[in-house]
Amino acid sequence: MYALGTADQQWILSQLDDAERQQLECYLKELQSLGIPADPELASTIIRPEVKPTLAHPALSDTALRFKEQLDEIPMSHIISVLRQEPGWMLVPLLRLGPWPWQASLLSSLDEDRRVALVSALHAESPVPAEFALALLKALQTKAISLPKQLDRSAPEASAGAPSPLLRWVRKWLP
Repeated sequence: MYALGTADQQWILSQLDDAERQQLECYLKELQSLGIPADPELASTIIRPEVKPTLAHPALSDTALRFKEQLDEIPMSHIISVLRQEPGWMLVPLLRLGPWPWQASLLSSLDEDRRVALVSALHAESPVPAEFALALLKALQTKAISLPKQLDRSAPEASAGAPSPLLRWVRKWLP
């Protein structure tokens, strides 16, 4: 719990009775006073949002499975940097293709309202079309691999009102 964000800690504490809350708050203060860093990676290894496997996981083609496997080799920070900007309607189908090793880290990097909305949407039974799944996986791989090159550029391309990078790439597959 120490590795969770403040909002998540407060929510958990609000669910406990007074005695449990006081004891847990004491432990949290002790960890902080000892100078132990609150490592979000620790929280991401423990917290895995449950994803319904029924309609959420389409039968992926061999090509899509290869892209999915290759994504596991890309640094988690690159994937999170790309996905943090994406709209929820793009993240939900992609997250349904998981579980992903970076999923909990991505969710914990988002503000509470957005995270709650995404987790709720993940539990809705809505299939991900196989073609769209392939497009998402391919776009994520392309953007995550090219991220270091984009960061090296002196003049950023993105403007305030421009669509997110992944959205621009998969737009041609949208109806």
